[in-house]
Amino acid sequence: MSGELHVVEAERPRWFARLGFLYFIEELSPETWDTLREDVLPLYERFNSRANSYAYAFASEEGKAEIVAQRATEYAVAMQKWQERWNFHDDWLIEESAMVLHLWATYGYDESLFVMGVIQRNLDSLKAENETVEALGISPFTVGADAWNPTRERWFDYQKRTLEQVKEALADYRSGIEELPSLAKWTKKRPRADRGAEQHLKWLVRFQVLGEPQQDIADDPTGDGEGRRVEVRSVQDAIRITADLIGLTRRSIASHE
Repeated sequence: MSGELHVVEAERPRWFARLGFLYFIEELSPETWDTLREDVLPLYERFNSRANSYAYAFASEEGKAEIVAQRATEYAVAMQKWQERWNFHDDWLIEESAMVLHLWATYGYDESLFVMGVIQRNLDSLKAENETVEALGISPFTVGADAWNPTRERWFDYQKRTLEQVKEALADYRSGIEELPSLAKWTKKRPRADRGAEQHLKWLVRFQVLGEPQQDIADDPTGDGEGRRVEVRSVQDAIRITADLIGLTRRSIASHE
């Protein structure tokens, strides 16, 4: 996935491609994030909210340690099953998935929050760009939300109000950056290469996450039955190169593929 502004000479760091991979998972395989929310998030929240548990509060030190170990194991097992189901085996992908859980547990479920999390986690990677955030005069995204007063406001209402503040702050943040004079030489015209890169990322999602054989992808490259067939070798090369770019360990290929 590319940014909205482009210069021909700009080289995209690895995390831009990783963000695109995660974005196309949401587009092509929404069940991936749905199962993370349904199967893993409750155990993540249960593990991280143990201090508010009645059983934990009144347990002995040994009992508390057992509760922590039990809930940690339950969460780890669920996370492992989820990773294996969707062929997520690399550390960076596991870390980004954990960030998604953290955002959902903190702000409530919002399928778009993982994008903000990936960007926030990887702002330092922009230092490898030809145009750094410092050179462009871009400040990190921050939100000055009010503190929650449980004596005056329900958590549900505070959470809803804070999420609205985050979305409004993101819109203002985007507008402010787009108006920076330092971005004047950048253009919204998308290079042809970026469109090809997006297609290759989609092929990688279809192969890695959805488990489609590479021959099937070659027979239907656009995924809608309307694209012109391509050589399977082209698909194989694109998947291999794109996986190497984002640091993804490709799934094993079954004999019938």
